[in-house]
Amino acid sequence: VRHKVFTVMKAKIPLAALSIEQRHLLLEKGLKDRNSSVRKAAVAMLRSWMTNDCKLKFEPLLKALSVDVNEAVATCALMELLSSENIDPVKITKGHDPCHWESVPDGLSLATLCSTEALLSPETALF
Repeated sequence: VRHKVFTVMKAKIPLAALSIEQRHLLLEKGLKDRNSSVRKAAVAMLRSWMTNDCKLKFEPLLKALSVDVNEAVATCALMELLSSENIDPVKITKGHDPCHWESVPDGLSLATLCSTEALLSPETALF
């Protein structure tokens, strides 16, 4: 039943038809579900939002997820998108951000780049 919810949402309900609270609830429950098929359906719905509703642009998706309201859900959603084989961050961000993905040295994985250990503290970044 949970799997079917995400499948129907992907096929019939556009992102704009949902309130911010509904988007957060769907992503929070779907991406953390105990059943892998439900998680896969939730990721498919998220990819559909990214490709169809946000035209493969991160900014509209982040606005739709209202990052300032629930950062944890937005972070989880972005991690799922960036690890998806259907979303290429290099193509999406190229020319839109001064820090291009292509400047990342070869051999670094997305998991390494997005891990909390790889992030610099404000103090470290300044010096």
